[in-house]
Amino acid sequence: METGCASSNVVVQYDGPTLKVEAAAVGVLELQVIGARPWQHYEKLRDMLAAVEKRERLDAIAPWEYAAAKQPSSAEDYWRHTTLGPAAERMGIPRERVIVLHAQIEERTSRSATDMETPNVRIRQGRGFNSTIIARVQALHPATGRPLGSIERFVVEDRFSDVPDYDPRPLIKPLLTSAVDQLIDGLVDAEVLVEAAPEAPDPPDDMSENPSRVLIHAVDGATLQAHLDKVEPIMREAALYTRFRYFEPDMSLQRFQHLLKQPRGVFLGSKLVTEVGGQPAQHTFQWRRAVRRSTQ
Repeated sequence: METGCASSNVVVQYDGPTLKVEAAAVGVLELQVIGARPWQHYEKLRDMLAAVEKRERLDAIAPWEYAAAKQPSSAEDYWRHTTLGPAAERMGIPRERVIVLHAQIEERTSRSATDMETPNVRIRQGRGFNSTIIARVQALHPATGRPLGSIERFVVEDRFSDVPDYDPRPLIKPLLTSAVDQLIDGLVDAEVLVEAAPEAPDPPDDMSENPSRVLIHAVDGATLQAHLDKVEPIMREAALYTRFRYFEPDMSLQRFQHLLKQPRGVFLGSKLVTEVGGQPAQHTFQWRRAVRRSTQ
């Protein structure tokens, strides 16, 4: 697979005092790639949340943890037309210490052919099909109504290359997560923000989550659950097993079948946790966020 990749520097758009930030909320994600399905949209949202979760002094907030009266397109929209601020405060995070990551993934395709001509005949020797995937991520600060900065990265992929069955577009995940990392790092280096979440104990090495939310994530009303309801039962389980393996590629069939019988929650080894200190813990980033504040 062709992996030629280039990136722009972070474009800083803020010139005010350094902001103390405790959480990054994932906002709108526009997934403009060929054949995108609702479950792929969820997978990329979860990838962004995982990129934030890995940072020592920054918490993640998912878009399904707050509501929007209309699709936000600016920092001010997140302040005036969503419940992000009140939701953050219920989590123990001051609303002015929350930024939003607004993202777009765009695909541009090109076809090429190589011809050889003789005086009497033209011979078509080969054909290629490349896609350029562009990831754009912008950081917004709802409390001031201002954008903080943005980054754009791209990668070129060969669509005829072998790919894993659980991820037909495997270059998008590292492209998107690296864009999130580099954007936040760039804003820290430029003294636009400082990551200021309370210190937290290290999570257990065997912490994991039940990824079954992928079933209900909706895009324009379409969900994976509705798609699977139209599939024969034997194929339905195989398709869902494939989707679960996006989040855990080495997942055994036995573990998959066990997860199907469990509620959404976080596994600490074999122990299932669904809340911490009255806060929900259906995802590992929620567990980290709640534990960080329950120990203060």
